[in-house]
Amino acid sequence: MKILQITPYFLPHTGGIERYVGNLSKYLVKKGHDVEIYTSNIPRTKKIEIIDGTKIRRFTSIAEPLRNPLVPAFIFPHKDEIKKFDLIQVHLLYSSAAIFGHILKKVDNKPLILTHHGQMKFGDRYRNFIVRMYEKLIFSWLLKNADHAVVLSDSDAKFIASFGMDRNRISVIPNAICVEDFSYHNTIDTSDFIIKYKLENTVPILFVGELSARKGIIYLIKAFSILNSIELGSKVKLLIVGSGDQLETIRKAIIEYKMEDTVIFLEKISFVDLIKAYKSSKMLIVPSLSEGLPTVILEAYYFGLPVIASDIPGIKDHFSESSLLVPPQDEQALADAIIRLLKDNELANRLSSTGKEKVINNYTWDKIIDEYLDLYTRLIQKNSH
Repeated sequence: MKILQITPYFLPHTGGIERYVGNLSKYLVKKGHDVEIYTSNIPRTKKIEIIDGTKIRRFTSIAEPLRNPLVPAFIFPHKDEIKKFDLIQVHLLYSSAAIFGHILKKVDNKPLILTHHGQMKFGDRYRNFIVRMYEKLIFSWLLKNADHAVVLSDSDAKFIASFGMDRNRISVIPNAICVEDFSYHNTIDTSDFIIKYKLENTVPILFVGELSARKGIIYLIKAFSILNSIELGSKVKLLIVGSGDQLETIRKAIIEYKMEDTVIFLEKISFVDLIKAYKSSKMLIVPSLSEGLPTVILEAYYFGLPVIASDIPGIKDHFSESSLLVPPQDEQALADAIIRLLKDNELANRLSSTGKEKVINNYTWDKIIDEYLDLYTRLIQKNSH
C-alpha cells in the first residue's frame, strides 16, 4: 500500500501527535508499505527528507493562529502526486490539514481517514468559544466527506458520532509506545542526571509536555505551592520537561509563589535524558484540561511510575483503574493526590505494577499496527469496487 499521512506538525516539532504519526509511519514501513508525510515547515528544517524509511515533505506555513499552521500549498494540491496514493489519513480535525484532506478527497476520491486526537480545550473562555464554534460549523462537514474516523477512546467515539457520523464508520484505535525505543535503555545509569540537577536526597516529581494553557501546568505549580506549606518529611522537586507559549507565565508564577528552589526546568532535553528523568522520578503528573490518549502516561507506565492525571475524557477511558485521577483545574485535589501517593507506598506500588502490565499488554505499536492495516485493507478494497 502507498499511504499519505497529513499532520499539521511533525518532528522535530515536539508533541504527542508528532510522535504518534512518526511511530505509525515507522511501523507501516516495517510491514512493507510506502508512506509519505505532508506537514508544515514549523520549525524550519529540510523540505524533503527520509526518516525511518518515511518520506517527509514540509510546506511553507504563512501563519499559526491557535497553533494551527496555515499552509497555502495544501489548498492547491498537485493532482499527479495525490493519485499515486492508495489511502489518505489526516491527523487532528482542529487543523487546516483536515480541510486539506477534504480537498484531496475531491481530487481523486481516495479513501480518507480523519484521526481525532482528543477534544480540545484551552484555559480561557475566548479560545474555548472559538473551538466550540469551529466544531459546530466545520466538524459535520469534514466527517461527512470522510470514509472513516479513527479516535483514541470510547468517549471520543461518542463525541464524533454526535456530529452525524455513523458509529460503524468510527474505529477506536488507541495510542501506543514503541517498546524498542526504550528497552535498549532499561539498565541506563541515572547517577549523572541526579547529580547534574541536584536531586540527591529529594523526591523528584515529573511533568512532561508542552507548556500551554491546555496542559494545565499552572495548576500543578499552584499545587506545589500548597505542598511547600506542608511538612512532608522530604524535599519534593518538580521537574518540568518541555517548552511552550506559557513558559514565561509559569516562570512568573514560580517567583510569585517563591518556588525557585523547588522547580527545575529541563525544557528541550535529549531522548536519553528524558529516559533518565522517568527513571529518576517518583511519579508523573498530567494535569491537562483536555487530552486524547497521552503518550507520556504510557511511557511513565513502562518505567513503572505511578501517575496522577486529570479525570477527563480520553484519560479516564483508558486509565481509571491504573492512575490516580483528580478533577481538572483543582490544585487542592492535585496536591492531596500527590501527598497521598507520597505517603501510601502500597498504593504507589500497585499503580506502578498495574500500569506497567497494562502498557506492555495493550499499548505497544507492534500490536496496534495490525488494527490499522486491517482498517486500511477494508477501506481500499471497498473503494476499488
